Amino acid sequence: YIIVGGHTDRSGREEYNQVLSVDRAMAVKAQLMSVGVPEKKIKVVGFGERLNMVPTNDGVKNDKNRRAEIFVK
Repeated sequence: YIIVGGHTDRSGREEYNQVLSVDRAMAVKAQLMSVGVPEKKIKVVGFGERLNMVPTNDGVKNDKNRRAEIFVK
């Protein structure tokens, strides 16, 4: 199966970033489904601002932290 993890930077409120990370992962899920991956094989996880690729202080924008990752199990 496939896990799609959505991430955000730390520029917004934590609650907003959590929702945004799920939305980001859902967009990737939709793309995977559009090329034939069955929905039941895709799990979506929103990590919010918890697992930054580039460590930053709260309130700091960083494009590298705004991402989705795909894990294949």
